[in-house]
Amino acid sequence: MEQRTQRPSLYDPRTLGRLGLLFTPAFSAYFEMKNWETLGETEKAQVQRRWLLWSVALLVANVVTYVADLSWAFGVLQVVWIVQILWWYFKPHAHHRAYIKVRLKDAFVRRSVLMPGLVTTAVLLVMVAAMAKKEYAAALKQIEDAGLTAKPFPLP
Repeated sequence: MEQRTQRPSLYDPRTLGRLGLLFTPAFSAYFEMKNWETLGETEKAQVQRRWLLWSVALLVANVVTYVADLSWAFGVLQVVWIVQILWWYFKPHAHHRAYIKVRLKDAFVRRSVLMPGLVTTAVLLVMVAAMAKKEYAAALKQIEDAGLTAKPFPLP
């Protein structure tokens, strides 16, 4: 009798790479950490956990410097953010993608990231709207400070 090996249920690393670039490495690092745990690779899961924590800390720092209007720090963090995304994509994510391709030959059950992706999109849209509202209020203040009376379109 032929013995069948069960295929693991994993998140697709190609999809995670794209979503990590679109959202943040924090998004994909979480799911890659779960993949490593499913495969029994606890050390590699810890690497992704550190990326997750680092990405969240950097995201919080970005929000704080933006809200506190520390433009110089916000600018520096944007450069760090870009370097972080590229480093994550070409190092731990590339290793994860290659490991699954070589070891599993892409023979795994693909788990969906649709709902987490939709939730993340909603959260990012709320953040963008909040930032736009803050910038709009600052622009109105500059117009008033300049002594102009014309106001742009009203914002709720």
